[in-house]
Amino acid sequence: MEALFREIRRLIAAKDFEALARLDIKAPARFNWVQEVFEQIHVNDTPDATALLWTDGRQTHRYSFRDISERSNQLLNFLRNKGVGQHDVLLTQMGLQQSNWLAILAAIKGGLRMVPAATILGVQDIVYRFGKLMPRIVIADAGNAPKIDEAEALSGRQVAVKLIAEGTRPGWYSLDDVAAESMVATAAPTLADDPLFLFFTSGTTGMPKVVTHTHLSYPFGHLTTAAWIGLRQEDIHYNISQPGWAKFAWSSVFAPWSIGATIFAYHQEGRFNAKDTLAMIEAHGITTFCAPPTVLRMLILEDLKGYRFRFRECVAAGEPLNPEVIEIWKARAC
Repeated sequence: MEALFREIRRLIAAKDFEALARLDIKAPARFNWVQEVFEQIHVNDTPDATALLWTDGRQTHRYSFRDISERSNQLLNFLRNKGVGQHDVLLTQMGLQQSNWLAILAAIKGGLRMVPAATILGVQDIVYRFGKLMPRIVIADAGNAPKIDEAEALSGRQVAVKLIAEGTRPGWYSLDDVAAESMVATAAPTLADDPLFLFFTSGTTGMPKVVTHTHLSYPFGHLTTAAWIGLRQEDIHYNISQPGWAKFAWSSVFAPWSIGATIFAYHQEGRFNAKDTLAMIEAHGITTFCAPPTVLRMLILEDLKGYRFRFRECVAAGEPLNPEVIEIWKARAC
């Protein structure tokens, strides 16, 4: 699969979609995207290239592909040393902390099954998930950790390993505990059709239901997303999506990192602020951009001519987008 991903990446960059359509692709029996793509391609070829460009508007951190690989290996080793094994369930509930990406890579490499939970979910939502699919591991930020503790009490079920993504909390492990682990880890022998993501639907028609995606379906399937966005290895890609939603996995993980592009993350506290977001886009030289139409409608209300953007490709997803919004954005921002 390494050679196939390299060829697909080349064809996407060249926009040679006819050649892409002619590829003879056969699903492998085994596949581990972290081992075969993230590590064998990006960590080996461009270890010092920026994989994640993260900011909260006050501090900015760049993490290379090697940095991300080593830190996710530490997380995987930490979980294994706490008795976590392949196929165990990991639930995450946090904002745009860097731990999101580490958790996803550790889950893939270790063959865990991951349940991303949006930060807007309340205690009863977590209780419901515990009843349907009890996690062995939870990683949460300081704002969501109390929900996990309360959900445990209400459900009468205990999470074996709880890790807080910032600071400390009684009964929880901290990132300081993870930092003591080895930066080298062995990949689990994952089958291509092993479950990877277990997303709960939004429950707009009845209670939420579990939708399963495999070790192959998401990493390979979202090469289509990379082609649709028009990603290239040199891009700095910004997808406005919160962890917990499937769109985050599509455009804030697999599409850019399968190509080797940089993922930009703006961890914005509180309500969405269009002016601050535009300032971050300008300051960090975003070249490819994906946002829900609701966000674009807010952005075009600002004085876009006051910014110098470097966009090459802009897309929207999640709901219908009025043509007039597209035209205004194209005229003023692109």
